[in-house]
Amino acid sequence: MNRHKVLVVDDEPHLLSGVKDILRKYFNVYTAESATEGLKILAAAGPFSVVISDMRMPEIDGAQFLTEVRAQYESTIRILLTGQADAEAASRAVNEGGVYRFLAKPCPPDKLIEIVSKAVEDYQTQSVEADLLKTTLFSSVEVMTEVLSLVNPVAFSRAGRLSRTISKMAKKLGLKNTWQYEIAALLSQLGCVTLPPDLLEKVYTHTDLDEEETELVKNHPEVSYQLLHKIPRLEDVATMVRNQNNPESLAPENGEKPTVKESIIVGARLLYLAGLYEDLIMAGASHNHAIEKLHKHFKGKYGVQIDALSATADKGREMLIPKNIHLSELAPGMVFSEDIFSDSGMLLMAKGQRVSQTVVGRLMGFHERMGVKQPFRVLVAKK
Repeated sequence: MNRHKVLVVDDEPHLLSGVKDILRKYFNVYTAESATEGLKILAAAGPFSVVISDMRMPEIDGAQFLTEVRAQYESTIRILLTGQADAEAASRAVNEGGVYRFLAKPCPPDKLIEIVSKAVEDYQTQSVEADLLKTTLFSSVEVMTEVLSLVNPVAFSRAGRLSRTISKMAKKLGLKNTWQYEIAALLSQLGCVTLPPDLLEKVYTHTDLDEEETELVKNHPEVSYQLLHKIPRLEDVATMVRNQNNPESLAPENGEKPTVKESIIVGARLLYLAGLYEDLIMAGASHNHAIEKLHKHFKGKYGVQIDALSATADKGREMLIPKNIHLSELAPGMVFSEDIFSDSGMLLMAKGQRVSQTVVGRLMGFHERMGVKQPFRVLVAKK
């Protein structure tokens, strides 16, 4: 059975040795003599259940170190060792670093074992709850996207393309918790369940809209927000989606303190840029022309994000060639180059949607129940 990993950080080698001797019977103990070394070990050997840090260290103190640990490894339990003179700083660590406990030095061995054992138990409980919540969360997202695919295939197709693009952008930018940006993209078009498919087709082909249609389209991010913001752990995602067409409404004015998390602002900006890029591509622009146009329009603003988009966007679309096929030939990786209809004229899949195994199965099911018009046109990888 794998034992839980515990990292102890202190600039005094004899203290590290003593704590390791006390704990190693029960845990897999790692040691580091500085915050920098500690962060390297966390990155290389993680995940860790518990991190114990002395308060007084060179470079940065224990409070600052544990704040950084919290930012990078939120689920890891953090414990601070302090001297009598460090009470005020320890209090700050509890507030800013989310420290689980702070222990006065010297700490009796039996108390140290007791506290660390309890911390490990809490880590296990949190991990189980987090896994359960994550499973529930992604199941909820899957249900919502399934509903969108049935009610409005055009919007579903766009959401899938946005999610693929944003996933790559987030990883290229080195962002943490990339799942939230991917989910924000998948759910960004959820409010389109209230829009007729023919209206969305007009939007995506840049056909002029009347006043009523314009208002309906403008309001779909707010509809998405109302559907999402009460779902646990989707609160931030909901705010990103709500501001996908106006991300700077979230950004603080010069010198002002942000009123929302930086990650929410970043997510809204990614949605905004990926959406503009998607519009340009669907209007017939090449990848390079779309990137050039975005740079020109923003005149240096969002330069880093646009560069990430340039490096990671779905250039593969330009490497595909058209082909007429029957349903039996449909395979994952293809892209629909025209709308797919049932024999009765019902829109089943939208132009531009990438084919997955789920899409193949769904179309097979539709074909058994109502028939699918064949042959149809797809884009396939050039050999």
